[in-house]
Amino acid sequence: MKGSEIVAFGFFKKSTQAEGKEEEVTVQQLLDAASGLKVKELALEVCANMVANAVAKCEFKTFMNGVEVRKEEYYTLNICPNKNQNSTVFWQEVVYKLITQNECLVVAVVNKKGAESLIVADSWEVEEKGVIRDNVYKNVIAGDMTFKKTFHEPDVLHLRWNNKNVLKIVKEINEGYTTLLKAAKRSYTRSKGERLKVKINQLASAQEEFQEKFQKIMERQVKPYFEADNAVLPEFEGYEYSDMSEKKTEENVGDIQAIAKDIFSNTARAVLIPPVLVTGDVADSKDAMKRWITVGIDPLVGQIEEELTRKRYGYDGWAQGNFVSIDTSTILHFDMFENASNIEKLIGSGCFSINDVLRAARLPEIKEKWADQHWLTLNIADIKTAAQVAEGKEG
Repeated sequence: MKGSEIVAFGFFKKSTQAEGKEEEVTVQQLLDAASGLKVKELALEVCANMVANAVAKCEFKTFMNGVEVRKEEYYTLNICPNKNQNSTVFWQEVVYKLITQNECLVVAVVNKKGAESLIVADSWEVEEKGVIRDNVYKNVIAGDMTFKKTFHEPDVLHLRWNNKNVLKIVKEINEGYTTLLKAAKRSYTRSKGERLKVKINQLASAQEEFQEKFQKIMERQVKPYFEADNAVLPEFEGYEYSDMSEKKTEENVGDIQAIAKDIFSNTARAVLIPPVLVTGDVADSKDAMKRWITVGIDPLVGQIEEELTRKRYGYDGWAQGNFVSIDTSTILHFDMFENASNIEKLIGSGCFSINDVLRAARLPEIKEKWADQHWLTLNIADIKTAAQVAEGKEG
C-alpha cells in the first residue's frame, strides 16, 4: 500500500489593529486592496489631476482695447473667482470635472452689492434651443445650494470635452488588463506562499486517532513554523517533509508592475498625455512635456479662452480688443540662471523689455521707465561697417 500524501499550506501574518485585536491577513487579502478596478481609478485620477494642475498654473491675461490690463477681471480669473475658492482650486475643479465628466458648467452670480462670483455647478438641467436661441439652464446645484434662478447661455461658461468615446474604449481595454492583473496576483500569491508536502508511511497512517494527531501536528508545529521568523520544525517518525514552494516572486511582481504601467499608459493617451510623463520614465521627458502642452493643453485652454471671451465680452467687446488670453508658458518651471543667455538674447533683440521678461518669469517688475524700454544690442552691423571698424576707419 502506498503512503498517503497531504499538501499543507503555510500562512502569512500581518499585524493590524481592529478594535484592539491583532488579526491575521493573508497575502491575497493584501493584494486585493490593489485590485484592478482601483488601479484603473487611480490612473484616471492621476491623469485628470495632471491636466487640472497644469491649467491651474496658467496665467489668464486680460486685455482691454488691445492692451494687457490687470483690473477686476484679472483678479477674478487669477486670484479670487469666489469667496470660498482661490483661482488654483477653482480651475483645478473646473478641468477635473471636464475630464472625468466630459463637461463642466460655471455660473456667474452677482450679489446685492454687485460683486460677481464664478461658481462650479455639480448638476444642472439644460433645455437646448438649437443654434439660433440661447440654451436655458435650470435646477443648477452647487454643493448644498440650489439656484432658483434660470440661467441663459450668456450667463454661464459651458465647457465640453469631446473625448467620451475614447475614455469608454480605454475603459474596455483596461478591463482586459484587469483580468491579466488578477492572474498575475494569483501567481504572485502562489510564489509567496510556503507549500509543504508531507509523506506519511503506512504504519503512521494506520495508527489509532491518526487524524487527530495529524491535525495537532499541523496546528502546533507546522503552522507556527511558517509564522515565526526563526523556528525549528520537528520531524516525527513516519512523517517526511519536502518543500514545494514556487520561488518566482520578483518575476511575478514585475508582471504586476508591467500590467499596471500599461493601464496608466492607456489612460494617459486617452487624455492626450505622453505616457512617459505618467509612468515616470526620465528619457525624453522634457520633449514630451512640450508635446503635451502643444497637443493636449493648448487646445483645452483655447476652448476656455473662447468661452470666456465670447461670454464675458461679446462681439462688441471683442471688436474693441477686449479678450482673455491664457499663457501656458507658466506650466514649465522657469530657472533664471539656466536661461540667462536666452534672457540676454530676448532683451538684446529689442522685442522684449526687461519688465516683459520679469512678468514672464512671474517676478516683481522694476518701477523705472528704463525697465519698460526696448533695448538693442549694438554689436550687429553690415559687413562694410564691420570692416571699417576692424581697420580703425570708423567715424
